[in-house]
Amino acid sequence: MLDSIRHLYDHGLIESVHDGSERRRFRLAARQRVLRAELEASGELPRLRERIVDWMWEHAVVLDKVFELPRFELQWFLDRMDCLSMAVQFTRESSRTDDRHDLLALALVHCHLHLGQTEEGNALIERTLSRNPGSRHWADLSLLSAWTKQADDNTDLLSLAQTALPRARSAGSQGQIIRTLTTLALAYSGVGAHRLGSIYLRRATMLARQVDDFTSALCAHAHAWVLLGARQPLEASATLATTLPEFEHQATPSQLADFLFVAGTVDLWMQDARSAEARLRRSVQVHLDRARGQRAIADARLVYPVEALALAALRQGRAYRCLALLTMADALSADRPRRVPAWWMHVLADARSSAHALLGQDEAERISAAVQGFTFPRVVSYIIEGVDELARTESCGLTQRQLEIAVLVTKGFSTSEISGFLGITKSTISSHIRQMYYKLGIRSRTELAAWVASCQPGLYTNPPGSAYETYGRTHPGRSAA
Repeated sequence: MLDSIRHLYDHGLIESVHDGSERRRFRLAARQRVLRAELEASGELPRLRERIVDWMWEHAVVLDKVFELPRFELQWFLDRMDCLSMAVQFTRESSRTDDRHDLLALALVHCHLHLGQTEEGNALIERTLSRNPGSRHWADLSLLSAWTKQADDNTDLLSLAQTALPRARSAGSQGQIIRTLTTLALAYSGVGAHRLGSIYLRRATMLARQVDDFTSALCAHAHAWVLLGARQPLEASATLATTLPEFEHQATPSQLADFLFVAGTVDLWMQDARSAEARLRRSVQVHLDRARGQRAIADARLVYPVEALALAALRQGRAYRCLALLTMADALSADRPRRVPAWWMHVLADARSSAHALLGQDEAERISAAVQGFTFPRVVSYIIEGVDELARTESCGLTQRQLEIAVLVTKGFSTSEISGFLGITKSTISSHIRQMYYKLGIRSRTELAAWVASCQPGLYTNPPGSAYETYGRTHPGRSAA
């Protein structure tokens, strides 16, 4: 029987697409009941039950070593999720002292969370910890549950992680220690203790290097995020540079999207706007593709690259787009629990205030009202395509690129600096400026700056105290370092 099951799975003869729908879950449960009835009818249920558990256990033990399951290992469990559910059920029924149950349950929780089945994942965590309060995997299960719940700040997560670390160490699981250290670091950073966060992530990274490059890369991405919170973009960039090209091939969609978000935000802080926008838009696209593949709603992490794109828009003088994206991010996060670091909330609040100040109250309200009427496909189009359809300006026939250049000229950027910032040649910049002179009937950069200040106030940005000055955001050649 077991050989037949394995043959069907390995040859793709059993459907392995889990879309998380009620119908799909009913079919999975029904298949489990039928399969179990067949096993019972065979008269060899105990032996076959043990073989199924051993089969799942062979793969679940990797969680004791790695930070997170890579794409292929996670997909292996997703394709055999019904058998994994059976293994969890068998070990739960067999004995309260069967430690295999808790690790198998942890693997199943990861599958539920990947599929967006948060309620099922949390219910399984509660059953597991109720069955065995002294579980060797208490730290993993407790912290996973905490990450899925909404909180106004990260103090509860910090307290839980502090309690979990000694238990993770006593369990002797390297993977669990790495995960707990990383959570503790992110919790410290979330409450503003960036130095402690960096210390704990360095410890996690040292352990991760003993495992493999993939585990080390995941820790490096978390460390780069903490370093951004500590206003150390150069160190964050250097930390991300250790990521090998193989990472994208090994990563799950969520892991890849998170990496692209952190890398894009680092680029933004390092003033590489072109690379930042490309990575952030790709991060959004990966989240959307993943949700579409599962026929589910994208998880809360989708909101982060949208917010970072809003910061990029403000940096480029597009206050309309900045406010629109922040409003969209608010709507996207309304029903998606997430934990936001205090420093990130400060940056977003600063950006929102700057956009409001530039647009004025009436325009800001118009933008917010217009965005609230967008359908989800239109929101996606606005985010991905980057067309500022909400801006209401008299552009005198200037293209969007020419408006961007006009704003940078107003800020005092030279042709070389504009070229480096936008990633286009100096000759193209000069050509655009000549065309603007012709369209506007002006002859100098001074007149162009005056036109921007008087006719396009919503495009001019970087006032004193803006999000980018706060974080050392000056134009190329004038680094705050």
